[in-house]
Amino acid sequence: MKRRTAGFTLLELAVSTGLLGLVVGSALAMSMAGRNAFTQANASVSANAKVRRALERAVSELNWAGADTLSNCSAGASTVSFQPLESVAGGVAIWGPTRRLQLVPSANDPDDGIDNDGDGVIDECDLVLTIDVGGAGERSITLCTQVTEMFPGETLNGLDDNGNAIVDERGFNVESVGDFLTVRLSVAEPGENDRTTASSITTSITLRN
Repeated sequence: MKRRTAGFTLLELAVSTGLLGLVVGSALAMSMAGRNAFTQANASVSANAKVRRALERAVSELNWAGADTLSNCSAGASTVSFQPLESVAGGVAIWGPTRRLQLVPSANDPDDGIDNDGDGVIDECDLVLTIDVGGAGERSITLCTQVTEMFPGETLNGLDDNGNAIVDERGFNVESVGDFLTVRLSVAEPGENDRTTASSITTSITLRN
């Protein structure tokens, strides 16, 4: 009687190799899924932090604005000019040089529908603060980058797509009603596989008289 030679037959080897491939493939798929989820979560946290910091800075500037000094702030405007309160003399407010908050196209990603800088965000903009507009000391400060071209839910089509009574509002926009000013800001962060995560905040402040 012949004894069975120790080892694997070709069939057993093929089956074992196939099972090993399934196990390794599943492990890799789970690892990639976990990595993608982690990357997207990080993008979300980063976008939330970024939009909050930028909006706080913008609001800190607008908190000193006089209601009667505001211009360019029709509903949904992406540019607002104002004069901040410098002092009060004899009960009369003294307003400082004009400042401006403005949404401008990113220098690295022109408004052409293409992701020119390859960061996963298309046609992103910068929120820029200009101090002493038109004066000898005029200077500009970028408060935030990767601001979305449009506010979430809105497309450039002449309609109020997101139902907030503002047509075609941009990623940064303001709305003035009496002494109240509503400020909106949306920021995007690139994630995994060309996916982006956007975070937006809307807040309102009372302007000074």
